Amino acid sequence: MHLSLFGDQTSTRSNRLLALITLCLAVFGGSLTTNATQTITLPQQIIGPGEATLKIELQLPPNCKLNQEAPSTVAIHSEDKKIVGLTQSLGQKLPAANLPITLSAPAAPGRTALQAEFRLNFCDDKIGLCFFKETLLILPVEVSKTSVNKQLSMKLIVKNE
Repeated sequence: MHLSLFGDQTSTRSNRLLALITLCLAVFGGSLTTNATQTITLPQQIIGPGEATLKIELQLPPNCKLNQEAPSTVAIHSEDKKIVGLTQSLGQKLPAANLPITLSAPAAPGRTALQAEFRLNFCDDKIGLCFFKETLLILPVEVSKTSVNKQLSMKLIVKNE
């Protein structure tokens, strides 16, 4: 197969696109994977029963900001809504530009896990490149009658890799 970036008569557009993608991967590193979601399990947090809060934060690499022309979202779920309810925005895709956000989290004794699924489009102003990153944060939670803590927190720290 003949691949050319400069458009001679034997090269098709798809061949040029494949060559360009291959060149970019060779120069910048990476791979052609279809499922690039990273899963991060955070350390367990313990709260007491009653009204609690969940704070969700995002830290982008230096010189990076969310791309305002592409959607960046976070969706929050509780594995067991009877233990930690997350009454606000549960399962909705929230604009990541609104982060940090604090949600109400009514809690009852037991164990569950909270999930925050991030889909981020961000650009590095210094090198002039934009990136797409999908990350699933999992937060194991124990609601214990002996705890007086009423705050949960999840923070995604994004690294340019």
